[in-house]
Amino acid sequence: MTSFNNEDLDKILEEAINEHVINEKIDCVKEKEEEEEEEIESFKNIDEFVNSSIKWIFISGKGGVGKTTCSSAVGIKCSQKMKKNNKKVLIVSTDPAHNLSDSFNQQFNEKPTLVDSFENLYCMEYDNKTGIQKAQKEFAEKINQNKINNFNMDQFNEMGDFFQNMPGIDEALGFMSLTREIQKMDFDMVIFDTAPTGHTSKLLSYPQILKKHYEKMINRPMGQMFQMFMRNSIKNGNDKVAGMVQRVDELNKKLCDPTHTSFICVGIPEFLSVYENERFIHDLFDLNINVSGIIINQLIEEKQCINDFWKNRKAMQDKYVTLINELYNSDFFITNTELQDEEIRGVTKLKIFSDKLFDNKKQIMSGPSYEK
Repeated sequence: MTSFNNEDLDKILEEAINEHVINEKIDCVKEKEEEEEEEIESFKNIDEFVNSSIKWIFISGKGGVGKTTCSSAVGIKCSQKMKKNNKKVLIVSTDPAHNLSDSFNQQFNEKPTLVDSFENLYCMEYDNKTGIQKAQKEFAEKINQNKINNFNMDQFNEMGDFFQNMPGIDEALGFMSLTREIQKMDFDMVIFDTAPTGHTSKLLSYPQILKKHYEKMINRPMGQMFQMFMRNSIKNGNDKVAGMVQRVDELNKKLCDPTHTSFICVGIPEFLSVYENERFIHDLFDLNINVSGIIINQLIEEKQCINDFWKNRKAMQDKYVTLINELYNSDFFITNTELQDEEIRGVTKLKIFSDKLFDNKKQIMSGPSYEK
């Protein structure tokens, strides 16, 4: 097993920072070269962010850093702000290991369920396997419906098999099925409580992967005829396979539209969390998906440092808090929450945590430990 000492970790972090700075410079050059590039809105704090026009908020981060708690807290605050305008908020878990039910102490399933004591906040726990099975069945039906006598059916079926076996198509279809169901629902804001970063990064990339492999497919023998047939199906009013490809494009546009979709990355001030979020943010930028803010969770307060153990832990945290500010303070809002002395479960405790998360005093790193 490989182990790292402090020098190794510092070196890795230094490389990450250098890469971040280099990429920032490259991005700046690209921005200057693109004169008509649309300016992406930035936010001073999390409160300003949730008051924006953004419809889809993804809460991401390494496993165990408090994503579900933060998703619940953001959902609660959004529902409180939107209640006066009769607007509804949905929190949907895309993590195979769902925690929303545990967080609210209320059982949720794949259908939106009203949260107890709320009038406009709903939760659902999406089962990706069920979504994939449903999408696979629908796709197979569309392939069968598209069969016509004028085609060489052996070659047409070969194209259909190739399409069905594209890498990531199951996950892409499952995710598309989820987002299509959400779009049918009457929600004004959707908060995605995501799986750990690696799984989420792959999930978000599948629609683009699917599109690339579709483009490869139409360059195969019979590919142009297959494409022409799908176009004709749209002209004839039949939303068949071509309609599915169109929905991939529509989903990509929504994910890449900074006025519609954005990410908040949750982390704790430790090496693995900071480093994983940094890599994930680069993945999102590569996918042209916007990030708006950082939540630093589980901070140790000065008053808790009653012995060397807590003092050492706080000194370690301060180091990473400084690093997070250096990396992101000019690009994203940064807010923080303290380490709590008990589990945050149930509506009452979640409301208290939500108020702390949105406390204006907490939205700028302050205090002796964080002064530069």
